Amino acid sequence: MRIPKWEKIEVKETEERHIAQLLIDAKIGEAPLLIILKSEVASEVEEIITKIENQVRNSHFDISLPYPLYILSPLAKPRTNLNIVRNLGELPQHFVVKTKRLKSKEEALLKKTSVLSHKLRSHDLTDKRTYIKSQFSLNRVLRDLTRENAYYETLIKQLRSNTNE
Repeated sequence: MRIPKWEKIEVKETEERHIAQLLIDAKIGEAPLLIILKSEVASEVEEIITKIENQVRNSHFDISLPYPLYILSPLAKPRTNLNIVRNLGELPQHFVVKTKRLKSKEEALLKKTSVLSHKLRSHDLTDKRTYIKSQFSLNRVLRDLTRENAYYETLIKQLRSNTNE
């Protein structure tokens, strides 16, 4: 059983076949993945990121579940679909693992995690993600209305207490 820790891939070529093969070999979703772009030219970096984005979209990979995909490049512009960081300090630190022997409880949890991640990969996550986003926005509206209602209730209580005095 493997502990999930950062898998690093360096992309040096801009050829689409090369990028596609790197992503297939990387096994997106089986471990947290960090793609390091070595290019020093901003236009090449944007071209590579676009190709990665297209490849992820065409392959129906989910870049955040069960394990995230990050792209490291100081020249990249932020995008909504991909997690792009400018330096290693911006990466989540919980995937930085010091090697040590696992205890039996930790091993059992790791086995459970791997089973759940395999179950997650077998589902169509794009439909679930749109459902979650719609529910998220509805819950925000409900939260705002509840806050407004609570504000009006406290206002009414204060007015009633002032009129009784």
